[in-house]
Order: sequence, then structure tokens, then C-alpha cells
Amino acid sequence: MKIKEALIPMKKTFAAAAAALLLLAGCSSTAKEDVDKVDETVDQGDAAAETKLEGEAAYGDTGQTARATVIKQGDKIADVIIETIDQDGNAITQLEDMADPTAQDTAIGTEYQDQVDYLENYIKENGVENIKTDENGRVADEEMLKNVDINVQPMLEAVQNALANEKND
Repeated sequence: MKIKEALIPMKKTFAAAAAALLLLAGCSSTAKEDVDKVDETVDQGDAAAETKLEGEAAYGDTGQTARATVIKQGDKIADVIIETIDQDGNAITQLEDMADPTAQDTAIGTEYQDQVDYLENYIKENGVENIKTDENGRVADEEMLKNVDINVQPMLEAVQNALANEKND
């Protein structure tokens, strides 16, 4: 009988340990499911917060167009892509391809695409509304003029038109 009495507490301990293991197993699976749900929500939130906006503006009567794509993450501009398109739908990447001879003038000796890249980054960091131009469509800010001295007016209008499309949606 003494052996039987000694086994009873061991059975209770074993049963308690087994119950604890089951409880832990149940908690870990629930926690994993909760983490997955949070990850899905964050992923969906990031995707839902991204907005792609597009706008265009003409380079006078040359048949060339500035096209802008603005990617916004919430209220912040995440990326700006500006292209100049000729009358045949081809991208212009060199000043020599501009139809307007005055658009080909540049005093800083920087490649056309490098100037456009600088402008895109400037807009992303500072906003399009902070860029002032002169009567020739060139930037009026002396510091910025060291990096961009081409006619940017149609490019700025294309970006502004893209941003206006967000308000119209």
C-alpha cells in the first residue's frame, strides 16, 4: 500500500506537467497567429499608403512633353520621375534632342539627365512649390542654378499636375 500512496503524488505532478505543456503549446500557436496578423496588417498598410500620380505639360508648340510620375507614401513624396518625351513618344535624354534651341543652352556643362536627376531629388526633398523660376523657365535660386540651368518650367508643371491629380481623385 505504501507504494501505491507514493505513486499518487507523482501522478498529480505528471498530470500538472502535462497540462502545463499543453497550455504552453496552445499559447505559442496563438502568439504565432497574432504575429502573422500584425505582419499582414503592416504589409497591407504600407501598400495602401503608396499612391502613384502622373501628370504632363507641353514644351510650348514643339510637340515635346514633360511627363512626371510622383510616388507618395502617405503625405510624403517618396519618389519623383521626370521624363521629356518627343513628338514620336521617345524619351529625350540629351539636350541636343530638345526641339527648342533655347532649351539646349546650358552654361554649367552638366549632362541633361544629371540635371533632371538633381531636380527630381530636389523636389523629393523640398517640394515643387519651393522652386521659383525666371522668365526663361530656369530656376531662380543661385545655389540650385549651379546644378540645374535648363528650362524646367514644363517639368515643374508636370509634377504640379500630377499632385493636382491626387486632389481630384
